[in-house]
Amino acid sequence: MLTLFSAVSLFAQDIIIKKDGSDIQAKVLEVNQNDLRYRRADNPDGPIYTISRADILLVRYSNGQNEVFNIAPAAPAAPATPAVPETPVVPAAPSYTESDFYASDPSKLEAGMRYGKLKELYDRNDYKKLDNPRYSPSRAWFNLLVPGLAQFTMNEPGRGVKYLLCTGAGEVMMVSGIAMTAYLDGDGGRAVGAVVAVLGSAMALTFGISSLTNAVKVAKVKSLYYDDMDKLEKSNFKLSFAPTMSYVQTPEGLKPAFGAGLRLTF
Repeated sequence: MLTLFSAVSLFAQDIIIKKDGSDIQAKVLEVNQNDLRYRRADNPDGPIYTISRADILLVRYSNGQNEVFNIAPAAPAAPATPAVPETPVVPAAPSYTESDFYASDPSKLEAGMRYGKLKELYDRNDYKKLDNPRYSPSRAWFNLLVPGLAQFTMNEPGRGVKYLLCTGAGEVMMVSGIAMTAYLDGDGGRAVGAVVAVLGSAMALTFGISSLTNAVKVAKVKSLYYDDMDKLEKSNFKLSFAPTMSYVQTPEGLKPAFGAGLRLTF
């Protein structure tokens, strides 16, 4: 019976585990804001001891529950301290000089510029210096399918419409002339039809070839333009990241709160 009583008494005790790794077999009597009061388990009727909460890691109660004491005693309530940002970490934006641009006058560059103005600022022979051009000159072959299609794909709809209409008009004239030579009576009518057919075919061929060469020029110049615009956007792009720390009021007192501030400028 004495052995059984001792086992039950040992099982019912609390264990105070200190931050230095040692533990105390005890019976916890009271937990205050700054300290804990207990009696030693081997002397349950003995003196009452007091230990600071700051020295306690946790208390394992006899009912199996654990209470963690890893937070320092709360300081008296005070106004929250304003956030104190650390030194911002700002990725350096690329720095470009005028010589880094392909445009003869980078100050004249604007968003959405057309080939008509761009051809005055760029030398299309600089196209060979590009590593990742926006447009390939091989787009010109699109015009063999539909006249002006290459210009449409490079955001030059006005030029695309011009070559479509002019080439189409020449083809209509050529077909009309051929029809005139076949259906008009007399040498005079056939001669007029032949002239119309020759003029129409010459017009269609001229504008067809012109649309191909123009598409190559547009592809080179606009690729240079977009490369310069990418440089302008990168030079105006700024990203700042600043970790922050502030104190917030909780039921247990002031606690540090960590965060981050992100700012994007473009």
